[in-house]
Amino acid sequence: MRSLYDAIKFVTTLVAASRTADANGAAVDTQGFNSAVAVIDVGVVDETTGDETYLFKVQESDTSGGSYADVTGASLTVTVANDNKAHKIRIVGIGSNRKRWLRVILDVAGTTPICPSSVVIALGRAYQEPLA
Repeated sequence: MRSLYDAIKFVTTLVAASRTADANGAAVDTQGFNSAVAVIDVGVVDETTGDETYLFKVQESDTSGGSYADVTGASLTVTVANDNKAHKIRIVGIGSNRKRWLRVILDVAGTTPICPSSVVIALGRAYQEPLA
C-alpha cells in the first residue's frame, strides 16, 4: 500500500535557529525526483527599529559545493504581518530544467534582526517508490 509517507522525502536545508545574520542552507540533492517545495517555518521576527528585513531565497547549483544562483520567482519576504507561521515556496522544473542541487538561504539586514526559523525541502514524485 502506498501512502504519502512512502512518496515524499524531507531534507533539512536550514536547521532551526534564531538567526541574526545571513545564513546559507545545506545542499539538497534532487536527483531522482520530479517535484519539490521549500517549507519555511518562521517564528516571531524582530522589527524593533523598523529597518530589519528578512528574505528567504531558493538557490540552485550543478554541484553540491559549486556556485549557487537564485531561482527566479522562488523567494519569500517575512515581516511582522506574516511571521509566526509556516510558508511554502513551490520549486518548479525539478527533473527537467532545474539544476540538480538546491538550498535555501536567508538574507537579513537592519539594526537588530532576529529571525527564528528552519527550512525543509520536501521532494516528491520520485522515479522509484517507496522511498527508504
